[in-house]
Amino acid sequence: MIDWVELARSMHGHAGVLAAAALLHPVVFLRPGRPLSRPQRWAVGAGAGMLAAVYASGLALYPGYRERERPALMQQDFPLALWFERKEHLAFVAVVLAGTAALMVLSRRDGSHNRVARWMLGVSAALVLVVAAVGSVVGVWTR
Repeated sequence: MIDWVELARSMHGHAGVLAAAALLHPVVFLRPGRPLSRPQRWAVGAGAGMLAAVYASGLALYPGYRERERPALMQQDFPLALWFERKEHLAFVAVVLAGTAALMVLSRRDGSHNRVARWMLGVSAALVLVVAAVGSVVGVWTR
């Protein structure tokens, strides 16, 4: 029988890693002062949108985690439980950075914000990879 919650958690984690890749892709072509083509602008927006969708799926999964796994995790490995809580905060910061970068890129066609947006997307992608690593450790522990 399929454990739908476990499947959703696995898909959430894999989609998070894909979101990091989707955020890193635009970092390559965001050069200071260079205007972006329409597909490049779409890539920035799509990466930020994908990350927002992954974050929303995590919000949907969180109540079940809080009821089922969190109490045992807090009792048996308190530092790991705190890292999981920090992971949620890092994910929020990543979403805000990616969303702000996308708004900057999509609002100006002249490329004047590219340097800052590139930095924001790179930091966001790095945070997402940290979040994925911590989530993987907690996921293995709770199985």
